[in-house]
Amino acid sequence: MYKSSAVHGIRRELNNRVVVAFGAVVAFGAAYLREVTLPDVQRWADQLAAQGLAPSTVRNVVNALRSLYAWALPLGMATVNPTAGLRLPTGGKARDRIATPAEARALIAALDPRDQAALGLAVYAGLRRGELLALDWSSIGLDAGVLHVRRAWDASSCVFVTPKSKAGTRTVPITERLALLLADHRVLTDHRDGLLFAGRDPERPITPGALNARMAKRWKAAGLTPLGLHEGRHTAASMFIRAGLNAKTVTAIMGHASIAITFDRYGHLFPGSEHEARGLLDAYLADDEPLP
Repeated sequence: MYKSSAVHGIRRELNNRVVVAFGAVVAFGAAYLREVTLPDVQRWADQLAAQGLAPSTVRNVVNALRSLYAWALPLGMATVNPTAGLRLPTGGKARDRIATPAEARALIAALDPRDQAALGLAVYAGLRRGELLALDWSSIGLDAGVLHVRRAWDASSCVFVTPKSKAGTRTVPITERLALLLADHRVLTDHRDGLLFAGRDPERPITPGALNARMAKRWKAAGLTPLGLHEGRHTAASMFIRAGLNAKTVTAIMGHASIAITFDRYGHLFPGSEHEARGLLDAYLADDEPLP
């Protein structure tokens, strides 16, 4: 099962690039799907890269085609998946930006007061953009020191959706700094119920574009390097790890489906270099009982 936002993205890439690229071969009927070969797809992917598309964009487009064949194969509309074995550009993209605690605090302070809690939820709780936009006050337990993630806002289809995995529905601790931001936000908005970040329609959250624009304007005026909400989530993971939380706890707070995802994305931040490992092992073995 795909989230509705993922379905929207796949449909967009299929319509805008895949169908246009392959013309009738992909656009019509079962027989045409069977005719596409790995060399066809490889030449097409190479052409996308040659057009200057970012490696991540090329992968997203190819993944849309993969999804099409994943659907077609069980139905007998294709016998081979021509996307298997593709060579795709890696791009060597730098890791997402991670702010230091002091930098995160300055970035939040520079924002319009009505937007500070939004970045705080990303930076101090690790919430995804859709998750924090979907929060209502019934999900916030300031006295208990926790908040509950039960849904997300899908901006592409303008509907609330359930988390992608079971782990996405979770309870997240509210740090002291975040509690202050949320308490101030409640006073500022004068709301005890409803959405935390409502737009013009109180039943819908503010549009991500409007929120991003307001943040960017404030940071530019303050001479600060912007931090996207998704980068705020990465910043939170970094803080959790450097504060000493173990991988299982970080996985639960971040809402990852498995601990493997946590290690894949943030393994480089966990302590445990070869030098440190050698020292820990030497110290442990030094306490071994001497041989008789």
